[in-house]
Amino acid sequence: MGLHKSTDNGLHWDQMLNGIPAATIYAIASTASAVFASTFNNLYVSFDDGNSWALSDSGISSHKCL
Repeated sequence: MGLHKSTDNGLHWDQMLNGIPAATIYAIASTASAVFASTFNNLYVSFDDGNSWALSDSGISSHKCL
């Protein structure tokens, strides 16, 4: 569970939980400046390649989609 990151083409993996709980990640997306990770209840954003995460669900409806 959680989110992992590799900087050596998958040879080694590090768990990236700074600010994001150890939960199942259902979706991940990125832009040129941010990475987004979605758990069942929340959306998190990282602006430093996953080194730190902040809750980012402002303006998102409370209705859950599966």
